[in-house]
Amino acid sequence: FIFPKKYVVVIYKRGTRANISTRGENVKKKILEIIPKFKAAIGGGHKNAAGAQIQVEEIPEFIKEFSNLTKEQN
Repeated sequence: FIFPKKYVVVIYKRGTRANISTRGENVKKKILEIIPKFKAAIGGGHKNAAGAQIQVEEIPEFIKEFSNLTKEQN
């Protein structure tokens, strides 16, 4: 990785669900740590490329949780 402590997160809405795509070092571990905090959330993927799906109204909270988790660990 050129920027090992940086993450790319793309969120797109599809109906009432938000699909999340992430890239970064060990990002799957971070996604799996966050998704239990959200109702009906699912997630998985590969070590450095993972995704999740949450409710659209939970996007702001997801952004907050992901930001806080990545700040703590970097």
